[in-house]
Amino acid sequence: MSCSDPVPPPAQGGVTHRFSVPTPRPPDTNCPAQSYAMAIGGPKAPPANGPGNDVVIDEENGATVSCTVRKSGGGFAVSGSLQQLDKFFSISGTFADTGDGAVSVGGDVFAYVNAPQTECKVTVHKAQSGAIWADYNCPVTDPKSPESYCVASGTFVFENCSE
Repeated sequence: MSCSDPVPPPAQGGVTHRFSVPTPRPPDTNCPAQSYAMAIGGPKAPPANGPGNDVVIDEENGATVSCTVRKSGGGFAVSGSLQQLDKFFSISGTFADTGDGAVSVGGDVFAYVNAPQTECKVTVHKAQSGAIWADYNCPVTDPKSPESYCVASGTFVFENCSE
């Protein structure tokens, strides 16, 4: 980058997250966090088609956003984290150009079920170098309490990321 190059826009992103009881529910299980929902910004699942996704911008209003989305082989590699006040969300992994893959999702949201990080299935709505918009869905169990079983799901978006 030379002195005359424009400053790139800051990273931005958002996540909506919720826990729910799986359908069908396995016998003798419960979801202690089933009423928990969290948002940083407010990205929407389709048919929002991009416009209207609310995001937080790095270093504005108490937000910290860090992300990398780059082409990798036949797909993309993604790594991102969002923090605003006491809320934290992170994601990392790879997915195919077809738009599906598995990623690790973590953050304070999983403290409610005593699982700091979990593997999730991702369905990508749009991805390109430097940006991603996708849904995630993951089974979550508490290793200390086998009867605890929830589904964590949500939508996330990262933009203006490193490539």
